[in-house]
Amino acid sequence: MSELNDNHRMTPEQLESIGKALYGSGYKIQLAEFLGVDRRRINHWLDGDRPIPAGITSELLENAKGREIEVAEAVKRLEKILDK
Repeated sequence: MSELNDNHRMTPEQLESIGKALYGSGYKIQLAEFLGVDRRRINHWLDGDRPIPAGITSELLENAKGREIEVAEAVKRLEKILDK
């Protein structure tokens, strides 16, 4: 996980919301793959059985920024198709 300074832990509700925003309704498997953890660990975090590591916030922010660029490029391509 990232070495970025991250002293804030996400709540299970925040993790679920961000996971769904990034990966859709089946987010748990993709989130686990991205973070390099077993998907059962995601469930432990969401259920509150284990604390969510603080560094995950920075990891997800980096991922979201990358996806933001990809989505913006996809929007431009779609608009170009519709303008033809």
